[in-house]
Amino acid sequence: MVFEICISIITIFFVALVFYLIMTLRNLMTFLGETQKLVVKLESELPVTNEKLQRMLENSNQLTFQLRDQLSSLNPLLGSIRTLGSAAENFIDGSEKASRAKKKNDWKQNVGDVLDLAALGANVWQRIRREQP
Repeated sequence: MVFEICISIITIFFVALVFYLIMTLRNLMTFLGETQKLVVKLESELPVTNEKLQRMLENSNQLTFQLRDQLSSLNPLLGSIRTLGSAAENFIDGSEKASRAKKKNDWKQNVGDVLDLAALGANVWQRIRREQP
C-alpha cells in the first residue's frame, strides 16, 4: 500500500512537471514566433534605412566640399586684409618715429605709407564688391 501511494505521488509530480514543461515550451514557441516576425520586419526596413543613411552621407560630403570651396574663395580677401593690417601697423610705427624724431625725411616715408595704405584699402574694397552676389 505504501508503495502504491508513493507511485501515485510520483505520477502526480511527473504529470505536473510535464504540464509545466509543455507550458514553458508553448511560451518559448510564442516568443520565437514574435522574434521571427521582428527579424523579418527589420530585414525589410534595413535597406530603406541604409539608403537614407547613404544619401545623408553624400549630402554631408557635398556640403563639406561646398564649404571648403567657399572658404578658399575668401583666402585672397583675408590675405588683403592681412596686408592692410601690416601696412597700417607700419604706418603707425612710422608715425610714432616721426613724432619722436621730427626729421624732415621721415614725412616722405609716412606719405608713402599712407599712399600704400590707401591703395591696399581700395584693393580690398574692390575684392569685397566682387565677392558680393
